[in-house]
Amino acid sequence: MLDYEMPVVDGPQVFQMLRQEQSTKHIPVVFLTGVGTREGVERVMALKPDGYILKSTTKSSLLESLRGVLAD
Repeated sequence: MLDYEMPVVDGPQVFQMLRQEQSTKHIPVVFLTGVGTREGVERVMALKPDGYILKSTTKSSLLESLRGVLAD
């Protein structure tokens, strides 16, 4: 799980670094973030993460989304 906004390197940059490494490129990555702007969502979705969940989601929705990602 990555947040969009993180100190030093932001989530999309970390995601790109993970995808560039052979040993980490197949790890499922889900963004859990408060960034819901159109530009922010489009930036991340263009990278094709396994999920994008807003922090305002409910616990049950979060768990359901994560189960779906991990089941694949």
